[in-house]
Amino acid sequence: MDRREVIRKFLFSHSKSETLLRKNEVSKWSSNSALKSNALYFRSNWHELLNNQPLGQGMISPNMNVWYIEKGELYCKNSEPESLLIINTHCLRDITKAVTAETVIRFMNTNSTLHDAKNFVGFRIGIQPHDDPRHLVASNMSGINMGITKQGFLLMDDKLSTQMIPQETLYSAVRLVLSIKPQSIEKMFIKLTAIDNVGNTLAIISGEHNPIDCIGSMGLVFHSVAHYDTTEQASVIFKYLEIAGEGMEKNTAA
Repeated sequence: MDRREVIRKFLFSHSKSETLLRKNEVSKWSSNSALKSNALYFRSNWHELLNNQPLGQGMISPNMNVWYIEKGELYCKNSEPESLLIINTHCLRDITKAVTAETVIRFMNTNSTLHDAKNFVGFRIGIQPHDDPRHLVASNMSGINMGITKQGFLLMDDKLSTQMIPQETLYSAVRLVLSIKPQSIEKMFIKLTAIDNVGNTLAIISGEHNPIDCIGSMGLVFHSVAHYDTTEQASVIFKYLEIAGEGMEKNTAA
């Protein structure tokens, strides 16, 4: 057999094995997933991608250069005041139905000054406009924020949880489960739960919001407007992202 062919087959086999290992790792987390609905509208495929490969699957950002794939996970640099990654293939439109989203995050043990309570990593919902991603840069990208601060508190808008997650857990892995459920015509109940890698609940935060404020696209956000790092060093890692629920609809403009 030609030497180049041997090398090619070895590299292909190695890449395939590595992808399988990543898939098994994601499946290990997902097997404990809180997403019980059969209507799984979105699941990231980062574990199948090569290093620095485009994110794909309809994910867009006004600052795409801060997001990159490494070893099957999504890394985000702390080089912008706010980094937002939007799913433009689906959006929340039916406020009479529930939606659940889930991700696993891990903070990097860097010298970044992210300990300010205003700085967080997590979800943003109700991003507008969700129908025309071509005008993303000019759009109003505000919405409802939910996430976790590097201090270890869960955050929902300006509210913080009473429980604090240990720093060692933040550097290991934390599963964030977001639940959005209609309570009435005028209220949506939103709950964010932090879970460790063996299924223990670490912290919970919840609140009521106007249903109109929830309608729109959903995305991942890394908010560090108070202090951000110019060293281009990654500060947080996302293992996967899943979204399920009948309240989600396909974005026909994507």
